[in-house]
Amino acid sequence: MNGNRICSVIGMRYLSLLFLVFYVQVGWSQLLDSTSVEEGKKMCFHRMQQGQTLFALSRLYKVGYSVIKTNNPDKGDEIALGDLIRIPCDLLGESVVDSAKIIVPQAQEDSITVPEGYRAYVIKAGETVYTLSRQNSCSIDSFMVMNPQVKKEGLKVGMTVFFEDTNYRAPIVKESKTAGIKPQEQSNVSEIVNDSLRQIETTLKTKITLSKGVDSNAFRIAVALPFLFDETKKKMEEVEADQEPEVHPQTKLFLDFYQGFSAGLDSLIPLGIKTQVFYYDTKGDSNVVKKLPQEFMKNGIHAVVGPAFDEHFMLLSSLLKGTKIKLVSPYGRDKAILINNPNAVKVLAAEESRVPVLAKYLHRNFRDSNLVFTYHNEVDKRLVETLLAELLSISLMEDSVIMSTPTLVKGIYEPLAKLKAGQPNLVVCLSRDESFVTKLAGKLHSRKEDYKLRFIGVDEWKDYKNLEALYWNDLKMMVVGNLDFRFLGVKQEGFFKDYYARFYTEPSYQAALGYDIATNLFVGIMGHTIDFSGLAQTTSRGCLSDYHFTLGAGNFGAENKVANVYQFSNYTFKQVSP
Repeated sequence: MNGNRICSVIGMRYLSLLFLVFYVQVGWSQLLDSTSVEEGKKMCFHRMQQGQTLFALSRLYKVGYSVIKTNNPDKGDEIALGDLIRIPCDLLGESVVDSAKIIVPQAQEDSITVPEGYRAYVIKAGETVYTLSRQNSCSIDSFMVMNPQVKKEGLKVGMTVFFEDTNYRAPIVKESKTAGIKPQEQSNVSEIVNDSLRQIETTLKTKITLSKGVDSNAFRIAVALPFLFDETKKKMEEVEADQEPEVHPQTKLFLDFYQGFSAGLDSLIPLGIKTQVFYYDTKGDSNVVKKLPQEFMKNGIHAVVGPAFDEHFMLLSSLLKGTKIKLVSPYGRDKAILINNPNAVKVLAAEESRVPVLAKYLHRNFRDSNLVFTYHNEVDKRLVETLLAELLSISLMEDSVIMSTPTLVKGIYEPLAKLKAGQPNLVVCLSRDESFVTKLAGKLHSRKEDYKLRFIGVDEWKDYKNLEALYWNDLKMMVVGNLDFRFLGVKQEGFFKDYYARFYTEPSYQAALGYDIATNLFVGIMGHTIDFSGLAQTTSRGCLSDYHFTLGAGNFGAENKVANVYQFSNYTFKQVSP
């Protein structure tokens, strides 16, 4: 079979060559598909034929390969059949250009309906979804949600797309001063949630009961996450009679969170804590997020859990600035999401929290080792430099003799050149790039027979599919962070038993996270108020990890700063710090 495949590949190469010779003989006039003017520059288009590559085109048209690559930044070398490739017309002969059909870009309609809170943008030549998302500071997922036509038709020159208008601010309805809030009708979002949930009850074996009015005696919490109930409803409507109903994966993920959060709030009832929860489907859309403050004010919300995405959390945080509403981020790691809102709380520990913990561990255990710090990009470099400074600071304060200075290098191959024979070598890398980390681990593993090696990084590595177990064991790999029950065992057995009794299934990571947030952050509710300052006084233990919050100075919110060092051994993680 392999022989046939090789012959097939070789045959395809010869066929490509024959096609090339044939087309050269009959003339280029039959090769070009069309021409168009883009930003005042005339571009010719070649429609790809079977077996052609960009390199073959460079030889065919006698145009540099790099020129073709530059004018087609969204293309790899292997192009799909029928794709149009841009070539500057001024590099081709006049007879070639004149024979191609001329395409006049369609003018944009004068009346384009721009959604509230967004701005329109017309796609230019050479732009891709990736470059556009980076330039406009939005995630690719958010871009695709707002611009579904891109997924269906692809990104085209002249197409109008929409981005969030960062200068837009939705009006906030001031909270009523009148004592005693009367029951109000649920929002349209809640009605959508109710309708959708009726469709998936049989699958989830549980039901979310949305409140029909506002309980003025309860502490009111909003859960604002991208449940995508509309997407799940569509999937349900498309299910055939003989098919098993299936929810959207993201719906399942955040409903798991809801179940854990609900179980956690129920556990607070014996403490005299009464809560009422309102659920809002953000749909992963910033335009929906911008309208949430009005709903929160209408229902007298005291605290919000969500949104899930950092950019949406920061948007909602800015809109709620100046109010008394507490805002809890269940998924954000970046410390920047706490800027300018002292009422914001970040549950997951930031990258910076790992640095002092790792520095102390290295100083205590690897003073005599050859320490090699490596990085992949500027973000990694800043973290590594901070770690290096912290390590030297500890050494200066605690040692009569300063420990040897670690070597700082960049990339995969430089660390290999700094390894020393006859001495323990510890390679430290704080990168979260899976490809980089995997390649580095592979290169280090190839040297394990020649050097005494250890490899240490961050806890995100535990989820990398391409990081082989062989690397973990042979390199005695360690990570710094805050691991969860999936890797360390169950910490609160009672919750797991109760969860199974309620929902007939074992709790997922999302369910445990929801439970932890309810029981670690909302245990301090007193009537209609909650004081997060108490979070900084003690370290509490949750299902997932430990929690110890540090209150931000000035306009910064509070963040969890717990981190430990764990070593992988016998396919499990064991805590080896402090």
